[in-house]
Amino acid sequence: MPKLLLLDIDGTLLDSNKKLPASAKEALQQARLNGHDLAIATGRGPFMITSILEELKIDTYMYVQRQYIFT
Repeated sequence: MPKLLLLDIDGTLLDSNKKLPASAKEALQQARLNGHDLAIATGRGPFMITSILEELKIDTYMYVQRQYIFT
């Protein structure tokens, strides 16, 4: 059964150096292959997440303490 995987950025997708590990990217690709949808939920502002949304090809996200939701 497909699920929506809601992901945080800091400490979840990005490591302590604020980098996206290859292993995280591979895990997300596998999740998509398994039929799951991906979304970001973060306290960061929109200008702070643009690059990671583009890199991971995610177009569903919530930001600024979940005050805004885009799909």
